[in-house]
Amino acid sequence: MPGSPKECRNHAMVCSQLAETLPDGHSRQMFAALAKTWLQLATDLEKSQALRATCSGLSQPYRFPSGTADYVPRRRR
Repeated sequence: MPGSPKECRNHAMVCSQLAETLPDGHSRQMFAALAKTWLQLATDLEKSQALRATCSGLSQPYRFPSGTADYVPRRRR
Protein backbone atom coordinates (compact mmCIF):
# COMPACT_ATOMS: atom_id res chain seq x y z
CA MET A 1 0.00 0.00 0.00
CA PRO A 2 1.38 3.40 -0.91
CA GLY A 3 2.42 5.64 1.93
CA SER A 4 1.50 9.06 0.63
CA PRO A 5 -0.94 10.90 -1.63
CA LYS A 6 2.05 12.05 -3.70
CA GLU A 7 3.01 8.44 -4.35
CA CYS A 8 -0.57 7.65 -5.40
CA ARG A 9 -0.58 10.60 -7.81
CA ASN A 10 2.70 9.38 -9.31
CA HIS A 11 1.12 5.97 -9.94
CA ALA A 12 -1.89 7.70 -11.50
CA MET A 13 0.39 9.66 -13.82
CA VAL A 14 2.18 6.50 -14.94
CA CYS A 15 -1.14 4.75 -15.60
CA SER A 16 -2.41 7.73 -17.60
CA GLN A 17 0.77 7.85 -19.65
CA LEU A 18 0.53 4.13 -20.36
CA ALA A 19 -3.12 4.48 -21.35
CA GLU A 20 -2.21 7.20 -23.85
CA THR A 21 0.36 4.97 -25.55
CA LEU A 22 -2.09 2.11 -26.08
CA PRO A 23 -4.54 1.81 -28.95
CA ASP A 24 -8.21 2.18 -28.09
CA GLY A 25 -9.41 -0.96 -26.39
CA HIS A 26 -9.69 -2.86 -23.16
CA SER A 27 -6.11 -2.28 -21.97
CA ARG A 28 -6.33 1.45 -22.52
CA GLN A 29 -9.62 1.59 -20.60
CA MET A 30 -8.17 -0.46 -17.76
CA PHE A 31 -5.14 1.83 -17.34
CA ALA A 32 -7.38 4.91 -17.47
CA ALA A 33 -9.58 3.35 -14.77
CA LEU A 34 -6.50 2.54 -12.68
CA ALA A 35 -5.37 6.16 -12.94
CA LYS A 36 -8.75 7.33 -11.61
CA THR A 37 -8.55 4.79 -8.78
CA TRP A 38 -5.07 6.01 -7.79
CA LEU A 39 -6.30 9.61 -7.77
CA GLN A 40 -9.27 8.66 -5.58
CA LEU A 41 -6.93 6.85 -3.19
CA ALA A 42 -4.73 9.97 -2.99
CA THR A 43 -7.78 12.06 -2.10
CA ASP A 44 -8.95 9.53 0.49
CA LEU A 45 -5.50 9.40 2.07
CA GLU A 46 -5.41 13.19 2.34
CA LYS A 47 -8.81 13.22 4.03
CA SER A 48 -7.75 10.46 6.42
CA GLN A 49 -4.54 12.27 7.30
CA ALA A 50 -6.43 15.50 7.95
CA LEU A 51 -8.93 13.71 10.17
CA ARG A 52 -6.15 11.97 12.07
CA ALA A 53 -4.39 15.30 12.59
CA THR A 54 -7.61 16.84 13.87
CA CYS A 55 -8.28 13.94 16.23
CA SER A 56 -4.73 13.89 17.56
CA GLY A 57 -5.18 17.52 18.59
CA LEU A 58 -8.01 16.62 20.96
CA SER A 59 -7.05 16.66 24.61
CA GLN A 60 -9.17 13.60 25.43
CA PRO A 61 -10.84 10.98 23.26
CA TYR A 62 -14.56 11.43 22.70
CA ARG A 63 -16.71 9.50 25.16
CA PHE A 64 -20.27 8.58 24.35
CA PRO A 65 -22.84 9.50 26.98
CA SER A 66 -23.56 6.76 29.49
CA GLY A 67 -26.32 4.40 28.47
CA THR A 68 -25.66 4.56 24.73
CA ALA A 69 -23.77 1.28 24.78
CA ASP A 70 -26.98 -0.44 25.82
CA TYR A 71 -29.00 1.18 23.03
CA VAL A 72 -30.64 -1.31 20.69
CA PRO A 73 -32.59 0.14 17.76
CA ARG A 74 -36.19 -0.96 17.50
CA ARG A 75 -37.16 -3.02 14.50
CA ARG A 76 -39.35 -1.40 11.94
CA ARG A 77 -42.67 -3.01 11.28
